[in-house]
Amino acid sequence: MATPGNTVSCEPERQEEISLLEVWAVLVKHKKMIMAFVLIAGLSTLVFGTLVNYRRYGTVQSYVYRSERVIVSKDATLAQLQAALEDPRLTAKVIEKNELLPLLFPRLWDRNRNRWKTARPPGLQGASVALRKMLDITSEGGGATLRIVFTHADPVLARKIPGFYLGELRDFIWQPALYFSECTIVPDTIGMDRLREVLGFPGLAKNVIEKNGLLPLLYPQLWNKKTGAWKAEPPETNAAVKLIQDMVEINKDKDTLRLTFTSSDPILAGKLPGLYLRELAEFLEAASRKSVENKMGKIAKIKKLLLGQYAGERNPDFRREIAARIVAYGVQEKELQLANVSGFEIINSPSPPREKTFSGFDTLGAPSPPERVQQLRYYLLLPVLLGFVVSIFLAFVLEYAAIFKSDGRHR
Repeated sequence: MATPGNTVSCEPERQEEISLLEVWAVLVKHKKMIMAFVLIAGLSTLVFGTLVNYRRYGTVQSYVYRSERVIVSKDATLAQLQAALEDPRLTAKVIEKNELLPLLFPRLWDRNRNRWKTARPPGLQGASVALRKMLDITSEGGGATLRIVFTHADPVLARKIPGFYLGELRDFIWQPALYFSECTIVPDTIGMDRLREVLGFPGLAKNVIEKNGLLPLLYPQLWNKKTGAWKAEPPETNAAVKLIQDMVEINKDKDTLRLTFTSSDPILAGKLPGLYLRELAEFLEAASRKSVENKMGKIAKIKKLLLGQYAGERNPDFRREIAARIVAYGVQEKELQLANVSGFEIINSPSPPREKTFSGFDTLGAPSPPERVQQLRYYLLLPVLLGFVVSIFLAFVLEYAAIFKSDGRHR
């Protein structure tokens, strides 16, 4: 029951409602501020985008031209190709070889007089930096291809530059011709894994070098042929072992091993397979002979022990059993003496050295014509919308601040 001092109102509490007309009235009231914000945001973005375009492409136009090429690695890896494309020396060679300075700085070049307008023409370093900014290199297909995209205000230059880069790239990553010789062997008395292990053993390569005097062939730049002496301190054998092991490639093909010997010297490429196989045979034979000798030594001790037991045994049955064991060990001893210890057989003899030319990459598809790309439209859209939203927010903040101030005065 309600008391006179404690009255309870049964009318529902009134909630303030926002009318669309009130919102529109606020926008109309602050329309000048909203228009000013949008205009300032649009003009600022336009000026900024124009300056960026001018500094990067040398033009104030709102569009540029873009062309692209796709390459796939062949003898060189994609990492090597990408590193070469990003090398400042390659860009400098592209500029010098194709005389691109006037094209990259057209506002500083006087075409009629065929000379620079300024006393200090742009340098090669600055041109390389400017050209590199126009080039975009991306890896695609899980690292299988490289896409080279070049963007410029001049459609002719945009079409030519990727070709200039690829043409210079071939010379930049060029390597001297290599010579290789191949042979095929199959394991005989040892297993495939054991044979591969022996082929990769550093001691084998060391024996090949020392027995055949290969150091001068491995380091011809340090060897004086006329005097037959080293021009400087001779290289270490360990370094030569690593070098000669890098020349040998071992590939397993079903039950055979294919050995490929590669060198920039055709004489070394022709001699190395025969020397390697001969040393491999001697190495395996020595190892096998040692193993045979150890086995024969054990058999001799067992036979000596059995002969002593045979001489002291009086039981005929035991004597026959001991005699049979002596004969069996004798057969094993004879088989070891006659065993083939070569370890492998040559299926295909080493081929004469053949030349292997270096081709770093291949291009995919024909050169595409330059594509016209709009640049400034993306600069304008987002900042203008952002300026519009911020101005509306400020308009309502100002409106509510004015209402709050007015209510305070009435109180």
